[in-house]
Amino acid sequence: TFSVAAVELREQPFTDVTLSCHFSFVKGTENLEFSWEREDIKQAYEVEDNKEYYLLFKYLDFFEVFSKLVYQFHNNTEQLEDQNSLYEGRVSVDQAEISEGTLSLLLRNVDFMDEAIYKCSAITPDGRGESTIKLIVEGKGIY
Repeated sequence: TFSVAAVELREQPFTDVTLSCHFSFVKGTENLEFSWEREDIKQAYEVEDNKEYYLLFKYLDFFEVFSKLVYQFHNNTEQLEDQNSLYEGRVSVDQAEISEGTLSLLLRNVDFMDEAIYKCSAITPDGRGESTIKLIVEGKGIY
């Protein structure tokens, strides 16, 4: 199954990126639960060499083992215990904007490993919603 993201964001490596998310039913942090998760972009590759094909899928499945959680908020505070270690110290949400319904995620110093579909999900007593953004990291890495 393929996830289709409504928004595609193309960014250069080593820059800071804002992943936008806004819900009109979010009025503040009281009784609000929201999270950002990553879903990996799984694509079918036609590869002649089976070994290369195997390695490619081994790389994609790397994330299956780890938490898909990028950022989580509930009980009026950030909850980062289950956060994927790839995002440790690199993500934040401007809590002053939450009362306006904005749950956008700032992701610092993006790299090719960050290329994925990001899902923003929110639940309050007044509603629930989710939105997705596909982040594509362009350009040549410095390796």
